[in-house]
Amino acid sequence: MATGISKTRWNGNDLVHEGEPDNGLSLAYENKQPESQILLTEPGQYTCLYQKGDHNRLYFGNNLPVLASLYDSVNYFL
Repeated sequence: MATGISKTRWNGNDLVHEGEPDNGLSLAYENKQPESQILLTEPGQYTCLYQKGDHNRLYFGNNLPVLASLYDSVNYFL
């Protein structure tokens, strides 16, 4: 669940993200594949259940192959 920034505790300064932070944290679990292997995932079959405009879509399918399809989709990122 994403909670965002509490508007009652936000000091009004803009948030700036400049690349990946070097905070020494990592996510590790058994059989974790390297990023290079994940990016080689073949685009899969999926069904678009809902679309409104160009970027608001709801898909039915396995997460990684759907993300691979979106990654390869030039229109999605424009």
